[in-house]
Amino acid sequence: MTLQDIPENFDFDAFSKFMLENKQIWFVLAFYDEIFPEEYMIKVKAFVEKLKTENYGDHRRPAIYINDIDVVNDNNGDGDGIMNP
Repeated sequence: MTLQDIPENFDFDAFSKFMLENKQIWFVLAFYDEIFPEEYMIKVKAFVEKLKTENYGDHRRPAIYINDIDVVNDNNGDGDGIMNP
């Protein structure tokens, strides 16, 4: 599931909970931090750090792009597309 051009009023708290409850779905979110308040992006970046340590088993970790950079999966892949710690 890909979400791009995410509006500022997007309820990231609710959606991040949904993402953690549905690890079988591969999510891709794209944010451009110059259009979001700093407080909003702090929440997004904190969730990114949580995702890096969350156990995803055989599922792919979500990809979260901030200004076209995948901040979840940068240099953490093992080459097969399944991102696990």
